[in-house]
Amino acid sequence: KPPEKPNVSAVPGDEKVTLYWDDVAESSYDPITETYDFEGYVLYRSTDPSFLDQQTITDANGSKFLFEPLKTIDGASARFDLVNDYFGLSEIEFSGRGIKYNMGDNTGLRHVFIDSNNVVNGQKYYYAVVSYDHGDVELKVPPAECSKTITVNPETNEIILDVNTIAIVPEAPAAGYVVSTILEPGVKQIQ
Repeated sequence: KPPEKPNVSAVPGDEKVTLYWDDVAESSYDPITETYDFEGYVLYRSTDPSFLDQQTITDANGSKFLFEPLKTIDGASARFDLVNDYFGLSEIEFSGRGIKYNMGDNTGLRHVFIDSNNVVNGQKYYYAVVSYDHGDVELKVPPAECSKTITVNPETNEIILDVNTIAIVPEAPAAGYVVSTILEPGVKQIQ
């Protein structure tokens, strides 16, 4: 059983999107392994609500199987995991797939991420913050991610988001926008 889904919110900016999420997944109990096996978060970004353009990692048979994480501005994967004994490729292969899950690089947990890597103003982006566990070597249970579900109603085109997904459009500030300031008492404003 994967960890609980984090609750995600986002703020659009000028060629950037800032994502925030809570820590509810970090205390998830797995009834199958009977442990608290939360390991980390991985972020996905897509222009497709099904994230199919990010399902690029193939298994040993050449079938699309895993999703490519969002890349940071320096090219690293947006994956934030606990600093512990679980890192790199999992010891457990997905059954019949010939592929192992990447559990991260002991980067430490985060709950905020600013995406500014090729973010285009006016483009609708779909983001998912997905929690994952480290699986169990003894039971041969591979790591598991929580789901990332965005549903589009075919009749109305209404987008129905899950708690760990966001649809957002970054944009430039309005023309003439001036950042507000607070003056200390007794200080006169010079114009």
